[in-house]
Amino acid sequence: MRVRNRISTVLSAALLSIAVAAPAPAAAAAAPQTAVPQTAAPQAATGRLIALRTLGGRESTAGQANARGDLAGSTQNRAGTWQAAVWWQGRRNPIALRVPDASAWAISDNRYIAGEMNRGRGGMFRWHKGKVTYRWNPAGTRYYVASVNNRGQVVGTAFYDDGSSRAFLWQRGRLTLLAQPAGARSEGVAVNNHGQAIGVVTPKGTWNAKAVLWQHGRLRWLGTLGGARSEAVAINDRGQVAGDSQTKDSFMDHPFLWQHGRMTDLLRGTAATSGDATAINRHGVVAGRVQFATGHGNRAVLWRHHRMTVLPVPGQSIFAEVINDRGEAGGTAWNVNPAGGGDFGVPFRWSKGRVTVYPRPAVDREVRVIGISRYGTMSVLLVSRAKGSQLFRTA
Repeated sequence: MRVRNRISTVLSAALLSIAVAAPAPAAAAAAPQTAVPQTAAPQAATGRLIALRTLGGRESTAGQANARGDLAGSTQNRAGTWQAAVWWQGRRNPIALRVPDASAWAISDNRYIAGEMNRGRGGMFRWHKGKVTYRWNPAGTRYYVASVNNRGQVVGTAFYDDGSSRAFLWQRGRLTLLAQPAGARSEGVAVNNHGQAIGVVTPKGTWNAKAVLWQHGRLRWLGTLGGARSEAVAINDRGQVAGDSQTKDSFMDHPFLWQHGRMTDLLRGTAATSGDATAINRHGVVAGRVQFATGHGNRAVLWRHHRMTVLPVPGQSIFAEVINDRGEAGGTAWNVNPAGGGDFGVPFRWSKGRVTVYPRPAVDREVRVIGISRYGTMSVLLVSRAKGSQLFRTA
């Protein structure tokens, strides 16, 4: 489940999808066709990556970036100890948050920052304008932060030693466990600026999680597209929710947009056989990726008013991971030039119909685009066996 935006599932799925083509459901042949772009040989990279500095150590990592382009994460100092830090937009040097042995994972547009502490029994922290609030882990419990909004409300998940879990809302010094049926497990994913939180609830006796919305302490089931499971991924301030769901006729995931109490299949009327939603902007434009039965691999896409646009990004497997309110999207393209040898990913940005591909990193590096600012600059994480994890911004 995508409870937190940390390295993992997207990268693994990208590598897997390059090697294995997803089978198409039988009903796909009857679906109306949406053109699949044929990608020509890629042009020379036109973008530039600028390395962000550390606190004197070797590595750095990050969880989220906000619309300003501020980046929350952690970095090593000269002693090799990890410290929570923030890289303000336009600055290469990190600012230490002065929270001992901690990592920052979430940041809001008005610069609330939340994360986790590892020292001792651990816990959570929230930082704003230099003031830090702490919440320590109770015995047998560990808190994980997923999201923080402009009101300083923090949503995440409490995991317990007995294997159960519970979504929570932390605000004004008080932690509230969010509603769920008896015996169920839940996980918090995100919160918007009105305090609406999304996540998943897995009812007792099943492994099939369901997308949910919590508002004013009440639980609302978002439903599925006819299948057994669904997952909420992102929410905007209009209360629109993007996510994925199994359908009635297939075990493959379809992306959805939920609004006004209704879930809509974003693959309806297209030739795509499966896909995922990854982000949504304030206008309800959804970013993600899809697969086609014709063997084109993953393609980066945007959905606006339920209409799908395939982004003409070169490569064998492309993921749109982030989108800003201007509709600019960013993500990772894998195997841009297979003739060059090796499976590798490069960041890309799509803006007003133009694609910018950034330089190829070392062959052994993994790539994740963390965020895209309102100015179109992207925050990028590269992971290498030789150099560890490093943060960059696009220029």
